[in-house]
Amino acid sequence: SLTNITGGVAAGDLMPSADTKSATLTGHLPGGANVQATSGSLAAVYSSIITVTAKLSVSGYASPATAGVSQSFSVSAQDSSGTTITSYTGTVHFTSSDSQATLPRDYTFVGSDLGTKSFNATLGTAGTQSLTAVDTVTASIDGTQSGIVINPAAKNKLVWGTQPATSVTAGASWPSLTVKIVDQYGNQTADTDSITLIPS
Repeated sequence: SLTNITGGVAAGDLMPSADTKSATLTGHLPGGANVQATSGSLAAVYSSIITVTAKLSVSGYASPATAGVSQSFSVSAQDSSGTTITSYTGTVHFTSSDSQATLPRDYTFVGSDLGTKSFNATLGTAGTQSLTAVDTVTASIDGTQSGIVINPAAKNKLVWGTQPATSVTAGASWPSLTVKIVDQYGNQTADTDSITLIPS
């Protein structure tokens, strides 16, 4: 049997085998417990504390993806062996390495989710980005999808890379200047359009 139970561990997590000569402990929620072994009048013996851990698996966001295009992804609560915790009802908060990301609001899992839920997010900064979900009560229950490659969207405007100096000495050369073609999120595109500079 289990004693000194803490967290989400339940007495029913310890299941004896058919011949009662062994047992399997399957913890689905974070917590801990000692296993107590007894036999008739013999003194009981206790195991050390067994800790059950949990994590969130974040996956499915398309890679590569285009900046500004919404993509779906999923979050699953899992035990340490990767089995989905169908009874998970925690609240998750979302963050991203992308400061331009549009992320889902905090979400509280309900019983009918069975531990897995799909969401949508939009990443806007070109490069390699990540998405993270974390339990709002137990921060150690978290998960990240990393290595998401975001490509620039379609060209949208011109911006200065290096602006011209506000004044130069007569007869001196103007310092170098650069103009970039970027998408609506400020990502430089691969376009090679010609750009005309006109003094005004």
